[in-house]
Amino acid sequence: MSPAAIIISIGFNYSKFWEETNK
Repeated sequence: MSPAAIIISIGFNYSKFWEETNK
């Protein structure tokens, strides 16, 4: 997995987590 793909997947998971937290 390339570093860019890792950053994208972390960012995606983080935004899902953030949406769940701010309901």
